[in-house]
Amino acid sequence: MIAPVLPQVIAPLCLGVSLHLGLFIRGEWHLHAASVSLAHVLVFALLLAKQLVSPLATWYGVALPFLVYFCSLLVSIGVYRLYFHRLRSFPGPRLAALSKLWHVWLCRNSQNHLVLDSWRQQYGTFVRTGQSFPSY
Repeated sequence: MIAPVLPQVIAPLCLGVSLHLGLFIRGEWHLHAASVSLAHVLVFALLLAKQLVSPLATWYGVALPFLVYFCSLLVSIGVYRLYFHRLRSFPGPRLAALSKLWHVWLCRNSQNHLVLDSWRQQYGTFVRTGQSFPSY
């Protein structure tokens, strides 16, 4: 059972990490989030349709590799932002270093000035408010 599943795990794992290190780490990919997400959904749908047409159709033939790929991509991005990013030495909330969405969620009531003020009291003058956003 493990032998046939192993290539379905190792190849997507390597693909996710290498895509992050080779492509997504460079440039402003957050500006193209909608098209990148759509491309991932389309690739998953095409692979799923191909798998369901085959006589040996199993859902994990596509779902498992895609899940492993997606998780390895997200873990690679998270590890990079927390431990290897050029702004890693700036103090601030750890979740803010991973994604700007956490900061956006806290400011959903138009209270950004209060959130930043509390962070400055807690962390000091310079605060990392997002993966690439220091605030002073």
